[in-house]
This record gives sequence, structure tokens and C-alpha cells, in this order.
Amino acid sequence: SLGADRLNDGSGLGKRKIIWRIAIDELLQYDAGSVLFGRGASHSSDIYDNLDDPLVKQLHSSYGYDNTNKANKNWMNAHNLFLQDALDGGLVLLLLQIGVILSSVVYTIIILRKNFTHGLVLGLMFCILLATLVLSSASGMISNKFFWLILMLQMAECFLMKTQAEKAV
Repeated sequence: SLGADRLNDGSGLGKRKIIWRIAIDELLQYDAGSVLFGRGASHSSDIYDNLDDPLVKQLHSSYGYDNTNKANKNWMNAHNLFLQDALDGGLVLLLLQIGVILSSVVYTIIILRKNFTHGLVLGLMFCILLATLVLSSASGMISNKFFWLILMLQMAECFLMKTQAEKAV
């Protein structure tokens, strides 16, 4: 398959290195206000339209785009939930996201202690989701439907544990 070929020849990760380098270079140019609040909801994809940047031009070329075959506007994203949220919403959004992740970890550990199987399943689901979002997030964690599904399962399990504890008393 095409995906397996790209993994085997290293081109998938090679392109990610360029994609992430462009995002990091952009973050390094931020002023204090942008560091705190980012530069808006589409900035993490807008930066890949700037053909004045040699790395962006190289990225376009690696996907077969040139002067005769131009990419659509906002054709690319940062492919990483942390970079994307730092670019769009700055440190404020990044810290909120990290808080949600840490909260999910804490509640998963609580569930794991009370019901190992359910906690393990939730933990694995969160790990798979986080790994996916670190490597290929197109729109961040909060807009990911699987994040909400897993979070609802976690909340349901916490509710069941509370209900069972109340019945035991």
C-alpha cells in the first residue's frame, strides 16, 4: 500500500520534519502577544501557503506542486496538536490542552485502580489518540470526535464508580 511504502522509504517522516521545522521557525518569530495568544484559528495552515519561505517552497515541491500545479489555499497543517495549538492559540491554548490531557491521565489512573480492565482500555484509547494527534493532527484535540468519544466513556465510567460507591454506603 502507499502508506506502507512511504513509511518504509522514510518519506512520510521526512516530510513531517520539514512540516514541523516550518511551524517551529514560525513560533520562533512570534512576539510576546503571539506567544501568549497565537495568531488565529487558521494560522497553523496559513504558514504553508507562504512561498517566500524556502522550506515552504521545498515542501510544496515534495508534494508535486509548482508554478503550473499550485496547491489550494490552506492545503497543509502542522501535523502536530501541540505545534498547531501553539501557532493558533498560543501558550494559553497550549496550557489548556495540556491541562485537559493531564486531567484525562489522572482520571484514567483513578479508573485503572478501581477497575483495571476499563482503565486499561481507556488508557490505551487515549494513548493511541494522543500518538495519532502528535503525528498527524489536522485540527487539534478539542475538535477531534474520537477525543470526545473517549472522554464521554471516561465520564460514564466515573459516574458508574460514584454510583456504585454510593450504593455500597
